[in-house]
Amino acid sequence: VSTQSTGVKVDIGTGNIRIGQPSIFKIDSKEAGYGDLKVRILDDQGKEMDYDYDQNDHGLDEFTFTPKKEGDYVIDVKFAGEPVGEFKVAAEPRLKLDKLNIFGDGLNSNKPLKVGEECRMTIDASRAMTGDVVIREKDPSTSA
Repeated sequence: VSTQSTGVKVDIGTGNIRIGQPSIFKIDSKEAGYGDLKVRILDDQGKEMDYDYDQNDHGLDEFTFTPKKEGDYVIDVKFAGEPVGEFKVAAEPRLKLDKLNIFGDGLNSNKPLKVGEECRMTIDASRAMTGDVVIREKDPSTSA
């Protein structure tokens, strides 16, 4: 959260956003007086991004945009023609393999799995991705 001398508060959340996932940020200008709020979202090439905008209450605004590619984005906020600030966020891939943890039966060489035997494993994707985990088993004897 950033409060500027203009009386405008900008909340961009944690700053961690994911490609293809809606990212929400809020601006509170209730204590800023009268003036137009102007927001631009720029990708790392300086191209303006589209966004959705909801005014929840006079001076409380919510913005949503969905990053389409990995990289840095700048949220440029002005109020009454005066700069409030430029807030940087980084869009990361939806899946970060280095943050994925999988453990359980058959995942180490000490206890290999046998055909027809039940297998239990834990997949911790809480730091690796957003969305649901989908698991598909594959018979190694088939090529498809």
